[in-house]
Amino acid sequence: MIKFMLIEFKKNCNLKQVILYFFSIILLCILITFIENNMLSEKLGYKFNLMSFFEYNSTFLLCKLIFPIFTLYLSSLVFAADYSEGTLKYFLFSGITRIKLCLGKIIFLMISSIITIIIVFVGLGSTYLLFYGIDNSINYILKAFYSYMLLGIGCFPIILITVLMSIVFGQHIKTLFGSIGILIFSLCVDSVLGDKFYTPTGFISNANLYFSEISICQTYIIMLGVYVIILNIIILTLFKLKDIWS
Repeated sequence: MIKFMLIEFKKNCNLKQVILYFFSIILLCILITFIENNMLSEKLGYKFNLMSFFEYNSTFLLCKLIFPIFTLYLSSLVFAADYSEGTLKYFLFSGITRIKLCLGKIIFLMISSIITIIIVFVGLGSTYLLFYGIDNSINYILKAFYSYMLLGIGCFPIILITVLMSIVFGQHIKTLFGSIGILIFSLCVDSVLGDKFYTPTGFISNANLYFSEISICQTYIIMLGVYVIILNIIILTLFKLKDIWS
């Protein structure tokens, strides 16, 4: 399982792709911070400190839509593209069991989600310092980092739903657009429900709450665990039954 996860990293993370991925996120962070600096700070008279800046951005466009779409693209590529190109058949011929194959891919996607949110955190933090300078202690920065890590983990349900769709459809483009549609619809439902964790994106929409009450984080972890366990059981069952030889 771990061996196959490492194979996924080698296959999907060549140096050119990693550099492009990193700089595209950093540029988005700079662009969004520049807009906030000019529109919110000057026109609306909104004064940021480092914590309010991180909290605001945790539910802003970058973390609520762009970051999840990055992860959905990778999720659909890892499963659906491998299926349509016949790569899955090659791995199964090499003696890897379906369970190890599937879990290796899922672990790769989850780690990729965490790595991406760390890049987002570094990008936002760096551009904040560029525009505003240092105004908070290391404790505040660590609290913000913890909250952003929870945000990265919060993408697990929508990632697993994309994996599920990949297994069902077996086509990269159909899976990608279907999962983006579910993402947008679920975010719209979140805007009506408020601070609930009922939808797959409830953990993304309510990321600003992780900066405050511990009880909310406990509820978050329990609901997230339920989502992840149920979706993994469904995925592993379907993948075992999936006919990939036709």
